[in-house]
Amino acid sequence: MAINVLTPLPFPARPGEPARLPGLACTPECAAPRGRARRPTPLGKGHVPVSGIEAAREDELPPRWNVRGDVVWLPDERGVRVPLALRPREASILAELQSGRSNASDLEPELRLLFSEAGLLATPARFERGRAAWQGRLEQARANMCARGFAVLRDLLPATLRGALRAYARELAARELGEGGRRTSACVGDDPVAAWLCSWLQPLTAPALPEPAPACAAAFECFRAGAQVERHLDAAPADYTLTIAVDASPTERAGSAWPLYLESPGGVVEVRLATGDALLFKGRALPHFRSRLARGRTAGTIEIAYTCW
Repeated sequence: MAINVLTPLPFPARPGEPARLPGLACTPECAAPRGRARRPTPLGKGHVPVSGIEAAREDELPPRWNVRGDVVWLPDERGVRVPLALRPREASILAELQSGRSNASDLEPELRLLFSEAGLLATPARFERGRAAWQGRLEQARANMCARGFAVLRDLLPATLRGALRAYARELAARELGEGGRRTSACVGDDPVAAWLCSWLQPLTAPALPEPAPACAAAFECFRAGAQVERHLDAAPADYTLTIAVDASPTERAGSAWPLYLESPGGVVEVRLATGDALLFKGRALPHFRSRLARGRTAGTIEIAYTCW
């Protein structure tokens, strides 16, 4: 089935709610940078499909998967596999590249850019350097957690999944907050996509935590102008908290992000997260808060709690 048009799947609704629920669609287009010019760059013959790409079975896909067609598991330098839906032509071209019948340097500029941004193409040496760099970042995050009680993880989410979660978060916010209402925030604690993300992130979060601490809860949080987060400590059993920025408007850059303030032993720390960035911190030990979200702005986060047994 062609996936040029994404068709919503009939997800079950809560009692009294319409059947249409947000869906997750992770495609190469999701990786396109927002607000920046896209310029195709030359790729040499050393750029090849990432090793280990495998077809995904339907029963392996994340909950609320919203697109049918050829779906693959794409290895990422972070040490995780990303689900990626391909159009028939994209799947055919990928197969030709994998078999050696064509080269990345021969691709049309737009297709070359699309495959590159999505992480389908890389030189083996560069991929391995990226893997090593991520291992170093996770080790540094663990050291920061032990010394300061918090660590910022930039670009925690791969580009394709970041774009897919952004779209999902916006649909969820529209459903939960509605149009023109007085509600400025909503917490969706039973969201299956947030729950799936808990286990998917395990290879990334476990090395950064000071001690074994499995995830015990996950939720989507949606905010619009006027929202604020009062100063508080997270409740038990949340020993550690991971806050992932998944959406923001009108800009998604860190410099303009809605700040989260931590009261650390060294003083109040202001943390600004770009979409895809995350903050790991001791939620039960460090008071934290956000000031009022300015007019014309929205934000979306995923909150994951970890507990020490």
